[in-house]
Amino acid sequence: MITIDNDNLFIIFEELKDDNKTLFSCSLVNRQWCKIAIPILWRDPMKKNFNEQLLDIIKYSLPNKSKTFLLNQGIDINKNRKLQKKPLFDYIKYCKYLRFNKFNEYINLLTKTLKEEEDYFLIKQEIFKIFINKCSAIKYLDLKLTERYYQASHDDVSNYQLYKFPGAKNCFLEITEFHCDANIDSSIFYGISEICKLIQKIYVYQLYDNPGLIKLIKVQKNLKKFKYTASKFIKHRVNEFKGIGKALENNSKNLLHFKAMEDLYGNGLIPKMLSKFQNLEKLIIFRLCYCFMQYEIEQQLSFTSFPKLKVLHIQDASIYTVKKIIEKTEGNLIKLAIYDVEYDKNCNDNPFKDLIKTIYQNCPNLKFLRLEIRNNVLNDFEKLLINCNQLEGLVFEHCRWELYFIDVGKNLLNLLAKSSSINLCNFKFYHGWKFTHHFLNLFFEIWKERNGRIPLRFYMVGTNKFLSTFEKFKNEGIIEKYEDIDEIYFKCFEW
Repeated sequence: MITIDNDNLFIIFEELKDDNKTLFSCSLVNRQWCKIAIPILWRDPMKKNFNEQLLDIIKYSLPNKSKTFLLNQGIDINKNRKLQKKPLFDYIKYCKYLRFNKFNEYINLLTKTLKEEEDYFLIKQEIFKIFINKCSAIKYLDLKLTERYYQASHDDVSNYQLYKFPGAKNCFLEITEFHCDANIDSSIFYGISEICKLIQKIYVYQLYDNPGLIKLIKVQKNLKKFKYTASKFIKHRVNEFKGIGKALENNSKNLLHFKAMEDLYGNGLIPKMLSKFQNLEKLIIFRLCYCFMQYEIEQQLSFTSFPKLKVLHIQDASIYTVKKIIEKTEGNLIKLAIYDVEYDKNCNDNPFKDLIKTIYQNCPNLKFLRLEIRNNVLNDFEKLLINCNQLEGLVFEHCRWELYFIDVGKNLLNLLAKSSSINLCNFKFYHGWKFTHHFLNLFFEIWKERNGRIPLRFYMVGTNKFLSTFEKFKNEGIIEKYEDIDEIYFKCFEW
């Protein structure tokens, strides 16, 4: 057998880090492979669904001091343990991801036969101790609350002051990604901020101006990504984001990604803050129409220049605002997704034509585009296909006022078949497109006739109506993959 040195094996296994089945098979080859694969396999053992093996290893790995302490309280942690032999590795020390809610799931299973709430608290405390003591330099900490058991989950995070546990400094010092709910006690954030200053990604759910969270954001030295959803508990409060906004301004030079997730409750996004983020490479703002200060935000977006922007997703903005952002990206946009652009249904098509023109004049490097298409702008869209010749994927929304017009789908398919560049092979059709077997067959036949075309990935709502067509061209090698997309939720640029 050819010997592969450890460094190369590590590089290979890193590529397999999301393929647990293959990585586990590799660990069985020999001792060398096993010693390199196991630490990668056990970085995030709670990511997937319940793992009975992990539950047994937690029971076995508790130190004798903890087991004796629990036995003295009348709790036999090893009851019903299947694992009898000592594990080959100290698996827990390899964990680099600590997920609070997943701990809850495992500890609930360990304690499901207990009647006393105090016993539950004691067991959880000992298990937290072993993980925090053994896991040095974790990279990911998730303190997000469980929505279904919100109050209980909230109380749990508050009761267990994780940053005070033995070994907490070594455990949390090198965290680079932090997920949390802003509604937990400020003391948790204050405690973590004393240890963690190298966080690069912060994702906040139920965001509001928690003083401890403000401090945590402010002290970071290299914050690159910030994502949030606004709190449903702050409806009608305009300035609840002010402190967070100022803390983010302190990180504005390093901040590369800013994502305001959709919510149905409104949010206090501070318009002035956006002007500070001029090094952004990724800007995502959903549900802009629910912002309390939509007009002011759009005005700020139209004035601000994002010269390094590579990815833009924006929902419910006016065509004017979207155009102004695109014009000041200096040709760096690679991914552009425009959702539910605002317009008057009775207006003419000139704003849409101007938007398409703005895209093809300012986005020479564009690879992925999501856009609403109207029948009367197809000639302009053809110019986009010709000028943006690096396009690899398109996601189409149907104009909501033309839902029942079959000609729109027919004309678009014909245009794509004849004018797409050689790299463009990924298509998604979202919402109410009216296709027929005849139009689809004609599209695939024209595609086949053009030499050098890459096989298609074709997603749409209602593929089951055209299975015979899709299977025919898949067998001929024209289609690589086809799938039905969810009517509401789907990942925009993943094929």
